[in-house]
Amino acid sequence: MRSSVFALSLCLAMMVSSQSATAAKFPPACKADKAHYMLKGQPDFTLHFEPAGDWTTAASDLLMVVKTPAKKVHKFSMTASNGAHRLYAIPLAQLEAERALEESGQTQDAEEEKEDSSIHFDGFTAKHETLQSPPNAKDIAPSWLFLPELRSTLWYGYSSLGKEAVQEGMDLALFELKGCK
Repeated sequence: MRSSVFALSLCLAMMVSSQSATAAKFPPACKADKAHYMLKGQPDFTLHFEPAGDWTTAASDLLMVVKTPAKKVHKFSMTASNGAHRLYAIPLAQLEAERALEESGQTQDAEEEKEDSSIHFDGFTAKHETLQSPPNAKDIAPSWLFLPELRSTLWYGYSSLGKEAVQEGMDLALFELKGCK
C-alpha cells in the first residue's frame, strides 16, 4: 500500500511539473485579433488575424492573413460546416472575383467554373482541444493552427490566391502562437 501511494504521488508530481514546463513555453493568452503565429520550422511563413469588414461571416468576424517568404500576403475568410465541425479558410481573392462577376451581371459557363479552393484547417487550444468554430476577435487565440491543404494550394493551386500569387514550397507543419501585438 505504501509503495502504491508513493508511486501515485510521484506520478502526480511529474504531471504537475510537466504541465508547468509546458505552460511556460507559450506566450500569455491573448485575444485572437492580437495573435501572431509562425510556421514551425519555416518562420518566414507567418499568420495573424485582422478584422473582416465586408467579409464577415456568420462564423467569424476575422480574416486569416498568411504572409510567405516571397513577401506575398494571402487573406482568407473563415467559415465552418454545419454539424461536422470542419473549419474552412476561403481565399479572399476567390470571393472578390465571384463578387465582381455577380455585380457585373455576368455568369460563368459550367466549363469555366473554378474549383472550390477552400482550405480545411484546425485550431488547437493550449490544452490540445480542437476549435469547434473559427476564432472571432474577442476569443482567446488558439495556440496552434494547422492548414494542411495550404501546402498544396501554394504549390499547385496558387492561382486561386490571386493574380500576384506565386508558386511556393511550404513544410507540412503547425502555425504556432508566438506572441500578441
